[in-house]
Amino acid sequence: MKRTVLIGGASKGLGFGCTEAFVEKGYSVIMCARDMSNLETAAEELRSRYPQADILTCVCDWSSKEALRDLAEKL
Repeated sequence: MKRTVLIGGASKGLGFGCTEAFVEKGYSVIMCARDMSNLETAAEELRSRYPQADILTCVCDWSSKEALRDLAEKL
């Protein structure tokens, strides 16, 4: 069974670094960030480095309870 991890702030900095580390270890990742453009750019970068990567992107502002509820319903 493949493990899945959900990462916030995944388009830049520490969040991106954590995402890459999990992808390297074979995890499925759900990348979340507030900006769709940055998120897709980051995901494409990882997909180009790791063609086997299982990556899902979701725009979500974790400071909003409503946005978190919407994310939970989608997942």
